[in-house]
Amino acid sequence: MRFTIVSEDEAMKTKIVDSVQRMRLCEKLDVTDFERAVDSVIRTQPTLILIGLQDETCPRCHRLVREIQEIAFGRIVVVGPAVEAKALLLFLQEGVFQYVDQADFDSSFRIVLDRLRKEQPNGFKPASICAVMGAGGGCGTSTLAVNIASALKQEKPDVVLMDLNLESGDLTALLHLRPPHSISDFCRNVARMDESMLESCMVTHPSGIQVIAAPLAIDQVRDVTPRGLRRLLHMVQSQFAHVVIDIGRPFRQEDTVVLQQADTVVLTLRPDVSSLRNARRAIDFLDQAEVGLEKVRPVVNRYRSSNAVSLGDIRNALGMEIAQVIPEDPRRVNASSDSGVPVLLHKPRCVVSKRIRSFVNEMSTSI
Repeated sequence: MRFTIVSEDEAMKTKIVDSVQRMRLCEKLDVTDFERAVDSVIRTQPTLILIGLQDETCPRCHRLVREIQEIAFGRIVVVGPAVEAKALLLFLQEGVFQYVDQADFDSSFRIVLDRLRKEQPNGFKPASICAVMGAGGGCGTSTLAVNIASALKQEKPDVVLMDLNLESGDLTALLHLRPPHSISDFCRNVARMDESMLESCMVTHPSGIQVIAAPLAIDQVRDVTPRGLRRLLHMVQSQFAHVVIDIGRPFRQEDTVVLQQADTVVLTLRPDVSSLRNARRAIDFLDQAEVGLEKVRPVVNRYRSSNAVSLGDIRNALGMEIAQVIPEDPRRVNASSDSGVPVLLHKPRCVVSKRIRSFVNEMSTSI
């Protein structure tokens, strides 16, 4: 199990950490404060979030509980002083799994764990997230995202494809879809969003892939917020097996929210100097944004043996191995785009399709 411990009280934080480590119950432990708690939970998706507080009336704690409830799949346990029934009920109404008296933490916490094991004996695994980003224009990021979703759809039926290339997203154009709503509609109504409203924000491709479109108009881009994206990711991860997100060129706060939560980050690049330079900058950005580089999978797209930049040069410049090389095949790829059908389905036996399928198979076994 993975635990995240959140508190502003250093003494309480130390006490909880010591108790948890002494019990030897968790494989990963993250310790943070209120300000960085949400980012920590997004990044690690812990099994349990333990929030320590000094005063049960602390408004910051109640606000933090509500924020974490929107983005976490793990249970929330609040640790603090003994409280009256009214204060305890408020925490439970906000979604807290259990309130634990700090004076009797060890024995009470074991009871909490026993209860958790009975309610979730096999645990709950949210949908995997694959974020596809590009090192500049012309890398085929959207085409690759569509085909990754198609390959995953053949593995498990519940796949959602999301267009986070907000200003110039073209997933619906590639798939010949006309969505009535988009991601901006979800974010604009996030406070009252439920499963039926989420369904209305998606459009279904004939292959069965559910698609959440980019904003339908430029002035709707401002409606897409980090909070809305966190809530959207939480909802789709609860209902689908795989989430594929086309980010385009990710340098906004909204993109960081997705990248930190992603299980795999696919970095597409062309085999030329300009794209390679942008790919190196993108890797530096991911590192600074605390996106684990171990989950980055570089994919060289539109490759020809006559390219001036060799695969060896690309490996050395990126400082990591290339996950897949996809050859240039404009005739088949363009024909599939013109038909609104991913090349993986339109031309399943061509080399492009085989390479994408092989990449997705390798990616699926590692997440």
